[in-house]
Amino acid sequence: MSGYSLMTAGEMKMSDASMMDYIKDNEQFKSLNAQRQKHPDIFTLAAALLLFLGAVLTLVLKSFREQLAIIISLLVMLILLIFRWFMLSQWESQMQGQADMFSYIKLTLNFVTGFWLIITGTALLSALNTWYLIQKKRQERDLANFKDFDSPDIAAEL
Repeated sequence: MSGYSLMTAGEMKMSDASMMDYIKDNEQFKSLNAQRQKHPDIFTLAAALLLFLGAVLTLVLKSFREQLAIIISLLVMLILLIFRWFMLSQWESQMQGQADMFSYIKLTLNFVTGFWLIITGTALLSALNTWYLIQKKRQERDLANFKDFDSPDIAAEL
């Protein structure tokens, strides 16, 4: 399933169409799929909403932009890592309880490129905004030091 399908409780797809035709007639698979389609995944939905909110607020806000981007990107990364941990910890117990259907078919749970791109992207986003924030603070400090610097008053010499 894609992240979008998880978020919207969409259809489950298999790369082998003949296997999907075979499995979809199984009663256990139908009950599992029906139960899954009743509720969208809250983790992926929360991560997508936070990403959208962060993008909009970053474009709209003038101040605290870097801090907001850091907070939202770290929250998204945390939510997705908790989601991954939760899914992996529950996967084995769920699959062991379905012995009849899965005695000759092995279903695996993998987190593919899109998931890792979002994790990497949010980590880079927070690191980049942290660097911008440090540079901004350094410039403000240098400007304050420059203003405090006592320069000779040329008017006093005249």
